Amino acid sequence: MATLAELRQEYASTRDAIAKLDAELSREWNEIEDKAFEQQRAKTRDENIRQDEIEQAEDELTERLKDFALRHLKNINNADDLDDLNRKIATIKSNLDNTLNRLRDLERYAAKVAKVAEAVGKVVEKAADIVL
Repeated sequence: MATLAELRQEYASTRDAIAKLDAELSREWNEIEDKAFEQQRAKTRDENIRQDEIEQAEDELTERLKDFALRHLKNINNADDLDDLNRKIATIKSNLDNTLNRLRDLERYAAKVAKVAEAVGKVVEKAADIVL
């Protein structure tokens, strides 16, 4: 299986190739329009047929790009380094959970120490009253 970086490169390369082909088809379609306009005439039957073919090719390109994008997403979910990244995130989460639990324990101990200190303070006050 590929890494995320490899998948990103493959996607960019394919997307760029499809965009280039789409631009070439659009340019050809526009050239047919411009030629007929410049010559102040209606498009010929062959020109209309070619424009229809271009539109069909562009529609097919759009569908192929959608299919490619869906396959690409599936590949991302199966990328080699995605598992490694998920394991690292799980480890970090586990460490944070442990730290949070230790902090909660410290909070409980601090509350107990505060109660003991308060009780000791009261005993000291009573002892001082007795002594004085």
